[in-house]
Amino acid sequence: MRRNSLRWATALGIVATEDDVQRLDAPRFDRLAGYAHPDARGLGAQLVSDWMFWFFPFDDWFDGPLGENPASVRDVVCPMIRFVYGEWAALPACAPPLLRAFADLCGRSRMGMSATWQNRFAEDTAKYLYSYILEAIIRRSGQEPDMEHLLEVRRDAIGIRPSLAFGETAERHEVAFPLVLSETLHELRRVCADIVVVQNDAYSLSKDLRQGESSNQAVALIRRDGMTAPEAIEHLERSHDRLIETFLRLEATSTTLPPRYGLPEQAPHLARHLSTLRSWISGNDAWSRETPRYAGA
Repeated sequence: MRRNSLRWATALGIVATEDDVQRLDAPRFDRLAGYAHPDARGLGAQLVSDWMFWFFPFDDWFDGPLGENPASVRDVVCPMIRFVYGEWAALPACAPPLLRAFADLCGRSRMGMSATWQNRFAEDTAKYLYSYILEAIIRRSGQEPDMEHLLEVRRDAIGIRPSLAFGETAERHEVAFPLVLSETLHELRRVCADIVVVQNDAYSLSKDLRQGESSNQAVALIRRDGMTAPEAIEHLERSHDRLIETFLRLEATSTTLPPRYGLPEQAPHLARHLSTLRSWISGNDAWSRETPRYAGA
């Protein structure tokens, strides 16, 4: 997966020089793909790996001046949103490499999936992309954001929901309607995203402080509430524990949903979806501890 993803990124123009390849390779995004989707095989596993090798360069694209200008960010992401909703001409062959790579990934992710899944994937991906505009507005304001608003933005910006969707493609299963719209499953995905946000904000604190990033809960606690870095991390650890408890409670109730949600026929798909949620929580933590991307955090 690692070698193929690097070749794919090179072929699409995400990286150009050998130094670019080494910088893209160093964080070992392939290991995050394996941790988060351990049941994916073959082309499915490669799809997940390629997504991981796209997510982080795309996110880093907004770390500089681009990410501080909401209008410029809107110019980038709005054609991508139109594309994911079916306006294929929104991303022409002359689009920047990261956008052409995004089009390739979306096309591969849709293969064999139902219209309902494709609508869900479009909505989840659109929210993820739009979060970059909201983060740019937060940066431009120069003010410390309200914590609830920051978490709402980060919940989409972390990209968990589209990752869970294309994970269904990769693992060759689909959580069908109406189970996928049950309040319990909706809450489980939300809590999973919040856990990954807390993990990311804790592990990337040093990096985000160096870069002057404001879209980080720990950074907000330091600047707004006057906490020290260790105090902010301790606060996130307590939040993490509470979220894990909530996840476990919801997970226990998900297997007792009434038949109107498609159970027991959907039980195998529900079990695989819950397994993926767990893998994202544990896998993101394991990868964050070992990757050089957060070294010194």
